[in-house]
Amino acid sequence: MALNQAEQEILERKTARWVYEQGRGVTAKEVARRFRLHVHTARLVIHGIMKRTDGIRCELLGTYELTAKGLRLVKYFSVIYLPDEYQPADRRKG
Repeated sequence: MALNQAEQEILERKTARWVYEQGRGVTAKEVARRFRLHVHTARLVIHGIMKRTDGIRCELLGTYELTAKGLRLVKYFSVIYLPDEYQPADRRKG
């Protein structure tokens, strides 16, 4: 699913806010499931959020988890700080 620039920006903003509200690290697979995207597209959205220079502070943490085939690297993306313009209008006033 190819996204134009406007769709990409809207999806990045929605994703950043959702991840921030989760309060924990999420995987690209969780983002893909939540927004009905392909996993690769979700990774591109996460990468776009990390490249933004509008005040979002985020973190990508990699851990090894044990699977039936052995250890596998799993990356968890989290948003630590979200600027006021990403907050809903009712939260900005208070």
